[in-house]
Amino acid sequence: MTEARYPELSGLYRAPYTAADNPNVVIEPTLACNLSCAHCYRNRHNPANRRARMTLNEVTAYIDEALRLRKFHTLSFLGGEPLLYPELDHAVLIARKRGLAVGVFTNGELLHKYRARELQAAGVGYVCVHIDRHQGRTSSEADTTALHAQFCDIFRKLPGMNLGLGMIVHADDLSALPRLAQFCQANADVLRFVNLSLLGPVPPENATPAEVMAVCRNVDAFQRHASEAIRAAFGAEYCSYLGSKFCADTPGKLVAATAYGPAGHVEQMSPHQYAELCERFRAAHDCHPYLLSKACTDEFAAHSGRTTQNPWQYLVVSMSPLLLEDGRWNVCHVCTESVLHEHRFVPSCQLDMLQSFDRRVEASLREV
Repeated sequence: MTEARYPELSGLYRAPYTAADNPNVVIEPTLACNLSCAHCYRNRHNPANRRARMTLNEVTAYIDEALRLRKFHTLSFLGGEPLLYPELDHAVLIARKRGLAVGVFTNGELLHKYRARELQAAGVGYVCVHIDRHQGRTSSEADTTALHAQFCDIFRKLPGMNLGLGMIVHADDLSALPRLAQFCQANADVLRFVNLSLLGPVPPENATPAEVMAVCRNVDAFQRHASEAIRAAFGAEYCSYLGSKFCADTPGKLVAATAYGPAGHVEQMSPHQYAELCERFRAAHDCHPYLLSKACTDEFAAHSGRTTQNPWQYLVVSMSPLLLEDGRWNVCHVCTESVLHEHRFVPSCQLDMLQSFDRRVEASLREV
């Protein structure tokens, strides 16, 4: 892999979130899942926890505490697989009654057209379906694309909801990026966002700090290369980023917004335009916009003149936390997918390590 750099961040709009003022909160009402993805970070070391499930009273208390601690716009249901939670529709209603937009991250196994309509009726505004080649349910890029196409077909008939596709990107996925980009462009009429998470460090069990550090150095090189490969494959220009906690030149997330037409790219959103739209939303709603929510994408479209023809498609690239030489983990500056843990917000991807009493993680997160 040739040496690469992260994109130059100085010209991009930096998301101005804080722990108390952040557009999204994650809730995991069940840790049960009907897949066993090799790269899943949730309860990898404690599979018995997958039986854990929240009561509706606990859901209500969780949401109310989150509202006391943070000004936020959207509640996102993750897991586990949230569609396995039997009280999901009731939990959505609890959030909606408190004025929150609601989204669901799902592997899609239980998301047929009737269930999608039920979620819409309950008040869900966006669904992000996670499908990739490493889940054990597709054997080829063509199979994965066919599954993606099924969900695009379902959501074309549900214009009141946003659809996103999510996947974990491994090093051997980079060669397939042009095909993925072509599919996303062809379905830009229904596909509002593409959420690509770069595979993080997976050190051997009982690895020493030096071994973990070596794995993280390799992941850092991969992330630098992958962020450029994704930009090139999608023909996108990043307009915004979420900073990381301890490395000024390393993004936590990168965002691009592109309008596609039949012949390809129509327009790229500039950093200045993205900043203007975010600040307009903030002024109107007294809250930062959460890019995946329908309220946000609708308002951004209206104020940029892209409500029907050639709407914006948002590309979000998420980096993984990396262990630094000084023993701290370089997490996102303020995580937009954080969960409540012992009365404070922590990045959902770090929760398992925190619960295993990894002091390096705990020390890093205390400073977030």
